[in-house]
Amino acid sequence: MVGQKDIDDSDIDLFVLKDDLRRPVERNRHVRRLLSGIVHPIDIFVRTPDEYDRLRNVVGSLPYEAAHEGRVLYERGPRKGRPVSIASRRLRRLSRLS
Repeated sequence: MVGQKDIDDSDIDLFVLKDDLRRPVERNRHVRRLLSGIVHPIDIFVRTPDEYDRLRNVVGSLPYEAAHEGRVLYERGPRKGRPVSIASRRLRRLSRLS
């Protein structure tokens, strides 16, 4: 069971799918700037659709966790069956408390 203290002490893992040719660190920096107004601790992971497709069935990988444990927060529209962004299990716990 997750209590409010667990949520307050936890960060949010945000997994974002984005067509972007920049290096992963630059992609993460770009999305972090877009979300700079969020005061809750957040870890951002930006991957391309190809990176996601390659690893979504590899147990233990971040794309695997996002595909099997995550929750879609925003979807711009279906693109070959892939969501645009996915949040992980920690965010799902936050949404249950609200």
